[in-house]
Amino acid sequence: MKKSIFLAIFTLAIASVSQAQNRPFSGAVFLGYPMGIFDAPSSGIHFSINPLYRISGLFSLEGQVSYSNLKYRRTNDFFGHDGGSTRNLNLLVGGRLYFIKESRKIRPFIHLLLGYGSGYDKYYDADNAFKPDKTGPLGASLGLYIEAIHKFSIGIGVEGPTPNILVKAGYQF
Repeated sequence: MKKSIFLAIFTLAIASVSQAQNRPFSGAVFLGYPMGIFDAPSSGIHFSINPLYRISGLFSLEGQVSYSNLKYRRTNDFFGHDGGSTRNLNLLVGGRLYFIKESRKIRPFIHLLLGYGSGYDKYYDADNAFKPDKTGPLGASLGLYIEAIHKFSIGIGVEGPTPNILVKAGYQF
C-alpha cells in the first residue's frame, strides 16, 4: 500500500514538473555509475531526482534527492582492507551555472550542491573482519556536465558523504 501511494505521488510530481516547460520550474532524473576514489568497482548504481528553478539564462537553483550503492574491491594493500560496499543517501541544494547562453543546443554547466548526507560503508580489513562505518551528516555534489537540446545531460561528478566519482546521464522535464 505504501509503495502504491508513493508511486502515485511520484507520478503526479513528475507530471506537474513536465507541464512547467515554459515556467522557471523544471526537473531532471539521472542514472549513473558510482566508482570509489581509490577502489576498483565491481558493481554500482546511482539514481537522483533534481528539481530546478531558473533564476536567469545562465544560473539555476538546483535540489537533489539521490541514492547510490557501490560494491568494490581494493586494488592494493595500502588501504588495509579487501573490499566492501558503500551506500549514500543525499538531500542537497545549491546552484547550477551554465557557461553558454540558453539559445545554444549544447551547454556545459557545473553544479555545486550541499546539504544532508547519510553514508554507510562496510568493508573487510586485512584479517577479513567486517568493519561498518557511518558517515554524514554533510553531503555534497560537485560535477561538470553537458546539456544537449535542453533535455539530455551527461557528465562526471564527485558526491558523498562517502565520496564516490559518478558518471551520470539524465533527462530534463
